[in-house]
Amino acid sequence: MGAASIEVETHVHGRLVHLAVTSARLELGPGPKSGGRQGSVLVVEDTTELLRAQRQLAWKEVAQRVAHEIKNPLTPIALSAERIRKHLDRSTEESPSVIRKCSEVILGCVGTLRSLVDQFAALAQFPAPQPRPSDMNQIAEDALLLFSGRLDGITLRKTLEPGLPQVMADPEAVKRALANLIDNAAEAMQTSLLRVLTVATGLSEDGMSIEVAVCDTGHGLTEEIQERLFLPFYSTKQRGTGLGLSIAAKIAQEHHGSIRAEANAPQGARFLLSLPVMENGTNGKAAVADSVAALESDVALAESTGAR
Repeated sequence: MGAASIEVETHVHGRLVHLAVTSARLELGPGPKSGGRQGSVLVVEDTTELLRAQRQLAWKEVAQRVAHEIKNPLTPIALSAERIRKHLDRSTEESPSVIRKCSEVILGCVGTLRSLVDQFAALAQFPAPQPRPSDMNQIAEDALLLFSGRLDGITLRKTLEPGLPQVMADPEAVKRALANLIDNAAEAMQTSLLRVLTVATGLSEDGMSIEVAVCDTGHGLTEEIQERLFLPFYSTKQRGTGLGLSIAAKIAQEHHGSIRAEANAPQGARFLLSLPVMENGTNGKAAVADSVAALESDVALAESTGAR
């Protein structure tokens, strides 16, 4: 398409530097001076400070969401404990029943907090992926098996393209990402009259990636929701902690893939998980390593000559 870009990390004097590298083709066009020549322009931008500011803003929002999620169950815990204390001080015939109900409320809230902590820990530190040649159709089938008997009232449409090339992936991690997308789609259709869940696989147009689409017929996505959808603790669901899509995005990133959300026709949302095919995945990784090495060499040369 005449342009390409990549983000790389390198070390300069022991400091981690984030660089955004963009290359664009220049066509000088016909004419006596240009001679129909072609060229290119390479732009290298240091985005270290920008990324740092973005992370600070993201963690500020995370802290606000964590405080909100913890505060919600703490209120019924405190009220239940107070009721238990009152009935222990003045025992009545209904005291055992009240204490039992209050205990159930406390246990439920503690379970909610435990789930919050577990998911936050999963987001903060994933186990190292163990990639191996994998079949995306089989991974999609395994993810759907997790929802066997849990999709009551939802019509499931499964379109898995046969003969797809393999991807280099950790099947368990990718299955977890797809499970989060399916769970999110099912939740989005709770109040919909039309409830159709579609899971489809296929090869991308350029043949470089395998794409898995998870589509729903729910309330859809606004521009504001699309911008914040993959932020930690951002959720439009009535339940959950808002970490599912963040975890899915992190898994995609670890596999050198991508995930995006867009409108679905005739209604709802469409999530697209894309992973590079195995042959190109390895070559792409090598190309990134070559780019980093070349940039480090250029930086060292510039420093030795006193150039900036």
